[in-house]
This record gives sequence, C-alpha cells and structure tokens, in this order.
Amino acid sequence: MCEESALVMNDQEQKVFDLIEARTRRGVPLAEVAADMRSLGVDPDAIEKAVQYKKEIGRRYQLLEIPGGMESLEYRQTVREAKSLAWYAGPQKGDSIWPLYRHTLKESGLPEAAVRDIDSASSKIVAYLAPPDAFGLQKKGLVLGHVQSGKTANFTAVIAKAADAGYRLFIILSGIHNALRRQTQRRLEEQLVVPASGEWVQLTDMEADFGRVLRSDALIRSRDVHILAVVKKNPRRLEAMHRWLEEMPDEIRRRCPTLIIDDESDQATPNTAKDGWDRTTINRLIVDVRKALPTSTYVAYTATPFANVFIDPQDEEDLYPSDFIISLPRPGGYFGAESLFGREAPEGDGGGDYQPSDGLDMIRLVPEEDADSLRPPRAKVDRISFEPPVPPSLEEAIRWFVLATAVRRVRGQTDDHSSMLVHTTQYSHVHLQHRDQIRKFVDD
Repeated sequence: MCEESALVMNDQEQKVFDLIEARTRRGVPLAEVAADMRSLGVDPDAIEKAVQYKKEIGRRYQLLEIPGGMESLEYRQTVREAKSLAWYAGPQKGDSIWPLYRHTLKESGLPEAAVRDIDSASSKIVAYLAPPDAFGLQKKGLVLGHVQSGKTANFTAVIAKAADAGYRLFIILSGIHNALRRQTQRRLEEQLVVPASGEWVQLTDMEADFGRVLRSDALIRSRDVHILAVVKKNPRRLEAMHRWLEEMPDEIRRRCPTLIIDDESDQATPNTAKDGWDRTTINRLIVDVRKALPTSTYVAYTATPFANVFIDPQDEEDLYPSDFIISLPRPGGYFGAESLFGREAPEGDGGGDYQPSDGLDMIRLVPEEDADSLRPPRAKVDRISFEPPVPPSLEEAIRWFVLATAVRRVRGQTDDHSSMLVHTTQYSHVHLQHRDQIRKFVDD
C-alpha cells in the first residue's frame, strides 16, 4: 500500500494505518480515531504519519469527483492510481458479516482447509474491487472457477467481506431461469441474511424477483443496512432494476458503493448481436444498470470464460474484464472432466504438477445402432409423435444404477443423493417422451 504514496511508512506506522483504516471504514471520523489512539498511548509520530497517508489517499479520491468534461491528465492518472491501489488488508477486528459466514461454512461440515481456501481466495478478489470510498470509480473483472467447484461459496464470501469493508448495495445476476435465481436467493438468505439479522434489506425473495420495491433514495440514504437483490437475467426484471436506480438522485447513487456479481456470466450476458453497432437486450440492460452506478465493481463468475474474454476490450461500455482476471484454485479432491477423460502431456519439457493422465475407466461408448434409435427426426412435426425407445445399452446403464444405489443403501448411505442423468437430445419435448418410456422400464 505504501508504494502507491509519496510517504514511506515503517512496519509500526503501517499497523497504525491499518487500525485507522479499519475504524474510518465504519464511519468514525479520522480526527476521533487519531484522538482515541493517542489516549491509548500509541506513538504520536506513527499516528501522524498514518493520518497524513490517509489524507493523501482522500485527496486522490476527491479528484475522482471532477465533473464530466473536465477530465485532465491529472484526473486520468488519479483514476489509474485508484484502480491499482491495494486498499483491502483482509478481514478486520470488528467485522460482523464475514465471521458469521465463516462460522456457517464450518458448521456445514466443510473441511478447515476448504474454509481457509475460500477465505484467502475471497480476500484476494475483494482487494481487486474498487475502493468503496473512491466515489466515481468503476472496475470490471472476471473470476474463473471450475465446474461445480464452489463458485457460489466464493462470491458469497466476497459479498460478506465487501459488506464489512464498506460496500452498500449488492446485485446478483443469477442466470436466466427461475430455478437458479431461487436457489441462489435461498442460499444467500440462509448463509448471509439470517445469521446477520438486522444487517440486510432484501429487494427480492424466494417468490418475488425484482419488481416494486421501497423508494430507492430513502433506502440508500440509510447507512445502517446492506441491500441485496438477486435478479434473473430477464429484460423485464433488468428494466425494473434500471428504473429503480434512475429514480435516485445522482449524488446518492454516486455515494453508494455497489458490487454487481454476474453468476454464469457466459450465459446471456455477452453481446451476440450480429451487427457490431447493435446490442442484445440483456447485454444492453446490464450495461445500463452498471452505467447508473458510478461507484461500482462488476465481477463476472464462470467456469467457461470464452465468450467473456472475446468481448471487445476497446468498447469501454461493454463488459470485458479490463481490470482483473482471477482464477480460483482447484479444490482438493475435485472431480472434473480431467478425472473422467484424462489429459494430454503438456508441451515442452516441464509441466510441474500438470502430468498426463488416461482418466478413470468409466467411459462407455453407446453402440451406433442404439444412438440411431434415439436420434429424433429433423422435422418438427415428426418429432411431436416420436417416442424414443430404451435400447439395450440404456437398459444396462439403468440396471447398474439401480444395483449401485441398492448397494449404497445396504451400506447405510440412505440420506446421500443418488442420481442418474439421461441426455439424448436438445429438444425438451423429446426428453419428456423419453421420460415416460424410462419410467415404464424402471417400474417393470
């Protein structure tokens, strides 16, 4: 942190600064914090040095409030400095939301090592967010996880720590289907909102997506609560969110540090319009929501980032992760595609831990004649009456599943999930027809 300043602080002065920063983040005036520390016998010179550094940061942040059209070279340099400032020093004594969430993770049975990984990874991401008191500063980033590897736990930890650090409004863009939105809403309610009773106001709930909510300016003016909205990536909902934000006076929006989490950001978010001058509706609305929040950080989460990194980086309004891209560590014991299909040897001499593998002996090819019998007709009118059979290879797979589940129950694993997915086509109607055939086979 000191490298960003003309001042150079030693270890003791840095510790004093960290204490000052922790209290001022909670709204305690700087002069009052300094007076309290002097009364406790802290070295006056260390206090003075830390206060000077805090004021220097404040002066730089004030430059971010220069009105549009008056941007100078000094202003642009200040924005670059603020974007690169290492403002977050990790959880602080007195934090209220992250400790509760950490306790929830431990109570859920998550191993201590996994909780530590979530803690360290989320602190790294929060450090890349825009400082919450840098009014007028926006950032965009991408967090790359593995499929089914704990991305939700990570961004929940990021929300908790950002709330403790001064962020006020949290918008979670949660897929394009009601089921995923409700799932995310339930999880955040159970793990963030309920444990920290009184800390949160929710603009959405299990049944209601974003619609008619409390007056925005009255809600945002209250500094005693954090505001949470879990919103489906749906034009109607995003338009409602944008209108709600636009109802606020500009200065209130400017002074409301906001974190936008885009879950499954490769889905619907990127602009796929064929005309380069046009935008898809959802992409345009997300861009509009972000533009309405001048003090904000947009963080995209995905395990498949290809669409996100091919966004035009020259288009400053679009959602290219221009400020940071962070890869989450692979969890211990993670079972993914490489476990099944193996991986080739890396090019070159080394490779470190990345060694070739043949994968597990679990893949069986469906015979061509069975695949042909399951392939639906091309014409829509013919697909309506198509009833997929249960060919021999699928019969065998179902028997294996039933036997394996029976063995697990004999072993006492009666409460553990046991599921089988049959996926033969992208057509939902054909899937429903196939479901009936499979049920008949299982019942027989």
